[in-house]
Amino acid sequence: MNTLLIPWTDLGIIALILISGLVGFARGFTRETLGLLSWGGALVLALMWGDLLKPFLTPYISSTLVVDILSGAILFFISLLILVLLSKGISSQIKGSLLAGLDRSFGFLFGLIRGVVLIILAYLALTFFLNPSMWPQTLTSSRLLPFVEQGSRTLVDMLPDTDLPNALKRHLPTHISPTPQELLKTLSTLSPTENQ
Repeated sequence: MNTLLIPWTDLGIIALILISGLVGFARGFTRETLGLLSWGGALVLALMWGDLLKPFLTPYISSTLVVDILSGAILFFISLLILVLLSKGISSQIKGSLLAGLDRSFGFLFGLIRGVVLIILAYLALTFFLNPSMWPQTLTSSRLLPFVEQGSRTLVDMLPDTDLPNALKRHLPTHISPTPQELLKTLSTLSPTENQ
C-alpha cells in the first residue's frame, strides 16, 4: 500500500504556504502590496501624528496612558480606512486591465513568500516562549524544521543589532544549522515511500 509518511506538522506548513499563495493569487500582487503598504503607512502616521488628537481627548479622559493609546489608535484606524479604500480603487483598475494575469501570478508568488515569513515568525515566537527541548515529538519530527530554522536564523541576522533580535538569537536552538547538502537530503525524504 502506498502511503505518504509526512508528519502532520509538515503538511500544516505546506498547507499554510499554499493557502497564502492562493490568497495572493486571488487578490493580486497590486492589492497585496498596497494592502501591506496601507497597514505600514497607517502605523507610521499614527506614530508620527498621534499626538494631534490628545488635546481633544484630555478633557474627557484623566489617564495620560489611555489618552496616548486612544489617540494613536484612532489616527491609525482612520488612516488605515482611507489607505485601504485608495488601494482598493487602484487595484480594481489593474484587475480590469491587460495586466490582470501578470498581477495574479506575482500575487501568488507574493503569497508564497508571505506564507514562508509567517511560518518563520511563528517558529521564532515558539522558540522565544517555549524551549525547543520541551516541544512535542510530533513537532520535532518535522522534516521541514531545518529549513524553517535556517530561515529564522537568516531573518534574525538581517535585523538591526538591537535588543529584540539579540533576544531572539539567544532563544534559537544552539545546534549547528544543516548544510545545503543535508537540507537537500531532508527534502528528498519528503517524497512518497512504499510501506509494506
